[in-house]
Formats: sequence, C-alpha cells, structure tokens
Amino acid sequence: MAEKITGESSVLTLDFWEEEVIYEGQAFPAGTLSCHALNIPDDVISKMETLCKGLNQFMGTFNSGKGDPALLPAARQSALKLLELMLAHKPFSYLNGAAFRGLIEKAFVPNSVKIANAFIQAQRTGKLTEQLEGRYEDGILLCRLLPVLAHLGYSLKEFKTTMVTFAEQIHSAEKRIDISYAEIFQQYFPKELTFQDAGGWMSMTNVTQQYVTIPHPERGHALLVKRMHYVSFVGMLRADFFEGLRWGHGPKRCLNCNRWFLTTNGYLTKYCDGLAPKDPGGRTCRSVGAKAGEKEDPKGHTIKQEYETRRNSVSKAVHRGSMDKELAIIIMKLAEEKRTKAFRDNTYLQNTYKKEMQADAIKAEALALLKR
Repeated sequence: MAEKITGESSVLTLDFWEEEVIYEGQAFPAGTLSCHALNIPDDVISKMETLCKGLNQFMGTFNSGKGDPALLPAARQSALKLLELMLAHKPFSYLNGAAFRGLIEKAFVPNSVKIANAFIQAQRTGKLTEQLEGRYEDGILLCRLLPVLAHLGYSLKEFKTTMVTFAEQIHSAEKRIDISYAEIFQQYFPKELTFQDAGGWMSMTNVTQQYVTIPHPERGHALLVKRMHYVSFVGMLRADFFEGLRWGHGPKRCLNCNRWFLTTNGYLTKYCDGLAPKDPGGRTCRSVGAKAGEKEDPKGHTIKQEYETRRNSVSKAVHRGSMDKELAIIIMKLAEEKRTKAFRDNTYLQNTYKKEMQADAIKAEALALLKR
C-alpha cells in the first residue's frame, strides 16, 4: 500500500538520519511527530472517527468482492473533510495538502471504482501479472489509499490512549538518560511483544525499508538515510516515537499549558517553548515559568552538551580520515560510560566529568585501552 502512495507522495515515508527524522521535506528531532499527535484533542479524534465510518462502509464493499459506486460520493466527501481536519493539526499540518488532496480527487472517482473492481477480480482469479498492473493504476491507488484514511480515526484513538499512558510514565521518571527510557519500555510493554496482539496501531505488516542519499533539507549536504515506507499514519507515528526514545528524546508535559513537548537533551525541562495560554504579553510557557521562579536544573544540559561536543568532533575526525574507526568506537564507548556516570554521580560531574571528556584526555585513555 505505502509503496504506491509514496510513489506519488511522501505522506507515509520517513527518512531517519542520526537523531533526526525527515518528513515532507522538513527535518525534526526524532520523536517530534508523535509528540504532536499526543496533543490532538479527543474531540477532534472523535470527529475523525465519524468521518471514517462512511469510508469504512465503502471499503467494506470492496472487501466483500465488489466496490459499490453508490457509496462513492459520500466516501469522497468524507475523505476530503477528513483531510481538511487533519491539516488543521500537527503533525498532519506538515503534509503537502494540495498533493494529498490531488490523490483523493484522483482516486475517489467512478472510473477508479470500476478499475478497482477489475483489479480485485484479476487478483482473485490469478490473472494479475506485473505487466498488467499498469492498466489498473487508478484502481490500485483507490484500494491502497482508502484503508489509510478509513482506519485513521480508530487507530489514532488507540495510539493516543496507549502512548499517553506510556508518556506519563516517562514524564514522571526521575532519570532522563537513554537507559531509563529502555527500562520504562521494558516495564510497560511485554517482553515477547507480538504486534498482531497489540492492536492495529502497532502492526508491522508491509513496512518496507531502503537506503537512499538525499540533500539535508536545511544544510544541503548529502545524507545517507534509512527510508521507511509505512502502510498507515499511526504506524509511522509509532516508529517516530520509539526512534526518538532510542536517541534519548522523550515526551514531557508542560506544567503551564499541559501540552506535550519533546525533550532532546536529558534536561529536566518543565516548560515548553510554545506561547503561554492567556498571557497578555505573548510570552512562552518557559518564560512564564522562569518568571514565577521555577528555575530548571541545568545538570542534564551540561552532561549532554559535553557528550555531543565529543561525539561531533569524533565524527568529523573519522570523516576527514584523521582518526580510524576502531579508535573512534572506543572513544565513544568511553564517552557514553562517562555520560551515564555523570547523571548518577554529582561529585564526578562537578569535579571530573569535563576534564575526562576533553579531546586529548579521552583519546589518551582510548589509546591506552588499545595497547592492552
């Protein structure tokens, strides 16, 4: 499903590169898209579910063997209204609305229903070949776009129900390092998680992966990215959420506006950078919180900053050819160990961490380990 849709639009495609996810031509810290989804109001999701009912009814006729063209006008109207509702809320507002609307208008027409029925019949009778698929193009688009829209309301509700509960556990965790997210994940989800048992929003079916080079959306240099194609929006959001956790990016609920925002540096941030509700001065929630005397502990920021400085310098050295990969791996392993120790030991953080993270010091330590 996703391959065909993303052949004409990138609506179900994510490019992963280091700590970033690239979606619809924009780069974000991994976890950003799913964090936005946690803030979609429940009443909006209810409206989506209502619009999806007509789409599901229309889809059911195809599942029964033959799509009913009499249901097409209502389904087309529901699809366009659903898109309009989606575009009013992040992360769906990042979509190319005109391109997606064009897909709907191309797919939801009488001729596409006719072609879709012929395509389904050819599949069931074993008469479909790769050479013949081209003649069914518009019908295939309808068959693949319809479930993406029809399932959105219900699957988004299930996603939010599950992930808000999970996010609350992350929000209340005292530790803000990568391992804590792994521990919370392990406690929340079964060790032997079967995605079929976890509900449709967790389905891994038909996810495809490839590696491609693209220019960075902002900086322009070439990137080798892992490109993932998904069969549903919620499957895409789930991947973004978990990929963010892998990099230490976690959701936090703002103490001022109560909306979810993404933390990316292990910093015990209490307030988001969004505009504070009902603030006459147009200040951000963070500014309001600081004014109220709620100072935020910079401990996590200091630790992450030192680690990121060392990681970036090592990456550049390897790229220039001035450091071999074996030494780089040892240095980064040492840096990760020191980062973890700094979070757990304030004395080490205050007296030793910065010194040991200096380029010459950590390189000498790594070289000593290589000689053993």
